[in-house]
Amino acid sequence: SFFGVLTVVFGIVGAAVMTTIVGFTHKHKPVLVACCILCVAFATLAAMTIISIGHGPGGLLLMDVAFAGLGFAATPIMPVAFEAAVEVGYPTGEGTLAGLCMSGGQVLGIGQTLLVSNLVQRGMPELAWGLSGGLFVVALIAVMLFTPITSHLQLQGEDGDVERPNSPHVRSAASPLLATAADPIVP
Repeated sequence: SFFGVLTVVFGIVGAAVMTTIVGFTHKHKPVLVACCILCVAFATLAAMTIISIGHGPGGLLLMDVAFAGLGFAATPIMPVAFEAAVEVGYPTGEGTLAGLCMSGGQVLGIGQTLLVSNLVQRGMPELAWGLSGGLFVVALIAVMLFTPITSHLQLQGEDGDVERPNSPHVRSAASPLLATAADPIVP
């Protein structure tokens, strides 16, 4: 359908824009918050369009805007969240974190799909959109409450980047044979 085309095309654009912003700023949380706020706004637009206009004049155009906005805002959440999970989940492996994120997303997606399709089949699209918007609100609250904790294994670098103890720039005191006179020894 045209809604699907809009969602995919604007989703690719949104993913390119949001991941570029994260690439330059290394700020995951503000980008995730912005994506969730946009998702709530566009889900609200879709719900209000169904409730107030329905199939009336302008309804299809507003739904096109809502689906394009949802694609733009929702699609980048996955790659940005994966990157944020890898950053805060150190030393856990990237594959493990990606698998956990994908599994959790699949379970939530299956549950939401079954519930929303059941509500739409019973003639309650307003409730279905309200539920979907409510899930975006829950995601927004979770992202806003999230505060990464820097473990004792992560050290703050001079330029603000987090350096890993196993990086070539930091030597562990547990292996003094690897350290040279010029290398700092970190306890």
